[in-house]
Amino acid sequence: MHTTAAVCAALLAVSSIQSALANSAASENAREFAALCGLYNLAAEDAGLPTADLSSINVIAAHIGAINNTLAPEPFKANINKDKDIAAMTGEAKAPKEEPELGRWTKYYDFWQNAEKTRQDPTKAAAYNAWAAAGKQIDLSKQVINNAERAYTLLTEATAKANTLMTNTIKTKQKSALYGVDTSKEARTTYGSSGRANICGKVSGSTLTTTASASLHLDFLCLCAFATSGTDGGKTCCENCGGSDNDNDNWEPNSDASRAYNTIVANCKTAAPIRPLSEASVAAALTEVSAVLDRYATGKTHSNVNVLGVLKTGGTSGCTGNAAANAGRCVQYKPDGFSGAEPKIHWAKELIAAGREADSLRDVEKQINLIQRELTALNHSTNNLLWTAQAISSPQGLRPNSQASEGAPNIATKNQQEAENACNAAKDEKTACENLKEKGCTYNDSKLKGQKCTLSEEAKQKAAEAAAKQEAGEKGGKPDCSKLLTQTECEAVNKAGQPASAPRKCGWITFTEKDGKLPKPECRSSSFLLSKKLALSMAAAFVSVATFYNSKLLRLPVQLYKINENYVLRENFLKFSIYIFFSKKSKCCLNYDKLKTMINNNFLYRSGLLV
Repeated sequence: MHTTAAVCAALLAVSSIQSALANSAASENAREFAALCGLYNLAAEDAGLPTADLSSINVIAAHIGAINNTLAPEPFKANINKDKDIAAMTGEAKAPKEEPELGRWTKYYDFWQNAEKTRQDPTKAAAYNAWAAAGKQIDLSKQVINNAERAYTLLTEATAKANTLMTNTIKTKQKSALYGVDTSKEARTTYGSSGRANICGKVSGSTLTTTASASLHLDFLCLCAFATSGTDGGKTCCENCGGSDNDNDNWEPNSDASRAYNTIVANCKTAAPIRPLSEASVAAALTEVSAVLDRYATGKTHSNVNVLGVLKTGGTSGCTGNAAANAGRCVQYKPDGFSGAEPKIHWAKELIAAGREADSLRDVEKQINLIQRELTALNHSTNNLLWTAQAISSPQGLRPNSQASEGAPNIATKNQQEAENACNAAKDEKTACENLKEKGCTYNDSKLKGQKCTLSEEAKQKAAEAAAKQEAGEKGGKPDCSKLLTQTECEAVNKAGQPASAPRKCGWITFTEKDGKLPKPECRSSSFLLSKKLALSMAAAFVSVATFYNSKLLRLPVQLYKINENYVLRENFLKFSIYIFFSKKSKCCLNYDKLKTMINNNFLYRSGLLV
């Protein structure tokens, strides 16, 4: 009795299991759902899409343009109104009416105007005042104009590329993949009254009837939406895919499926990775779908191939929504859906196209980044002009002992600029300008507005001559001996205000070791005389050690040569020293020319022969 009861109980349990297996069960389509979610995430998310942020580029370009405006003549700046576009300019302040200037203004005005807004920003006044001061000392206009024009070109290129980023069709393609060709609505609420199997896929004879692949929206409903007799509680695709909107409501294509759909796809972010949209990421997601296609097919026939999800046994009843005999909760695609080089499924084609466009936009984004790098470098080089100008115009110059930062040209420029400023103070008043005639000012009606009272050419010449005379005199306590043309003038600088023991500053030279007797005597600086004495004293030292000739003595002439290399007579000294140590009668293998080359190339120091 007990045995019979036990057997009956066991049979009842087996019967229950078989009954459960005959209908859709929880998580049966979990892998298929995850694969489809990989595509959904690519269609629904913005992850990895390029953006068009030109804020840094705009700031840098405006800064370089503001420097250009700062150094420009006052009439030019007066014609740029930061609050009016070029068409609204009236009165005196307006754009030229004739070419070629009209073309330049039309091309650059918006750039100049934006730069002027930056220049007139009170928080930036100190920075541009420094440029204005430097521009009065050194002419930087040509370099800055070139840099500003390049900044304009780079800004224009970046703006055009940013417009490409903003006018793409990726969103349209993504929406079409999600909801179908008709994207006027975010999602269809119904799909007709022909029944779930005919919509999701059913083979009649040899003909497949299906609307599947029209959109990811429909395919998710076919794969995951609850159907009567199912025992999964809407959890066929995932644990949380049921909920109150998909746990026991039988979905038919002619009923509103929006609530069930939203419940299902809300789980996609956890079911599949969110990848940046690209052709490669779409291909990877499609591969994942292909990998689970026909996963449940035991014996493939034309009735159960190209199926995503559970379709039991022969599958002749189609994707009814419940995995009973010959049926299932699934999506069945047309035979050519996944064949060929690329899928012919609508949402697959749309996502592939969107991925390719995203890739091309990333190329554009890289180009914008390169433009920003070039513009940043241009900004650094432009700012370096200010540093250079300030250094050159400072009392010390770029190098404290550099003659390049001294001399008549700089003095002339400074004196002439001061005189010019004094004339410009009269502005365009002819009478006031005539009152400044004794200062070299003259009225010139052809000059720019605000600069008609200007320094005369005669006054400019006098300023240059005065600077030259100043250069010929004392300069930092050191006279320019070469400009003292008589022996009396040359020797006078050594006596004026100097004790008898003071070193000589200049000397009257009639003979040099190199050239012999000079055709014309001249005044030379004391450094020249010192180099002669140093060379002769070192040459005497060579004679005294010549009898101790050996390989180690090679150090001596070269080291002495290095000591003497900053003096004038380096060539004569080298010839003399090498003649002493390496005459043709010596046993050394080095000749004069070869050793000279080695020394000049610093070979001996590099080779370690010298200490």
